[in-house]
Amino acid sequence: MARPLAPAGGTDSMTDDVGAKVTTARGILRAARDSLDEAVAALPRGGADNMMVTPALMVLLVRVVEARHRLDGLERLLAAQIRTS
Repeated sequence: MARPLAPAGGTDSMTDDVGAKVTTARGILRAARDSLDEAVAALPRGGADNMMVTPALMVLLVRVVEARHRLDGLERLLAAQIRTS
C-alpha cells in the first residue's frame, strides 16, 4: 500500500527523522550500559563501600548519563512532533 504524502510542512518527514534518531540513541544507550555492566562485573567484590572510581569507569558512567540525556531530549521532541501533527 502506498504511503500518504506528507503534509505541506513536512511534519511526517521530520517525525520520521526524529524517530530514526530515537532508535539510534536507544542503541547507543544500550551499548553504553552494556559496557558499564561489563566493567562493574569485573570489579573486585571486597569492601565495596570503600571503592574508588577509576578514570575509565568514570568515562563509562558519563557516557551512560549523556546517552540517557540525549535519548530523553529526542523522545520529548518526538512526542511534541506527534502531538502537533
